[in-house]
Amino acid sequence: QRATQLSWTLDSVAAQQPRAPTLHISWSASAEAEASVRRTLNDAAWPQLSAVHQSERHSQFEHLHKLVRRAQSAPQGPPAWVYFSDDDDVWSERRHAIFLSKCRSAEAGTSV
Repeated sequence: QRATQLSWTLDSVAAQQPRAPTLHISWSASAEAEASVRRTLNDAAWPQLSAVHQSERHSQFEHLHKLVRRAQSAPQGPPAWVYFSDDDDVWSERRHAIFLSKCRSAEAGTSV
């Protein structure tokens, strides 16, 4: 079921506008689910998908920490916004647009 939810979420993220240029995922899964999660990530229709498997179970904040460290070690590119989600978070088809709007408001110095 987690691989199915992941597939749906990846499809939803890919369909959102504006489209995020790169999607970074840090993930862990039970031994029973690992193969199906790997297949789901391999089949994802995302040109710039960077998936990092964590061999041990991590909290969502530990996953975020791993991704932030990875982003900090990457070559300098355009500024990026990071938001993260857990598999039991409420999802919206407009999630990226909503986050982008809030980030731009913060950049402009308006209240969020």
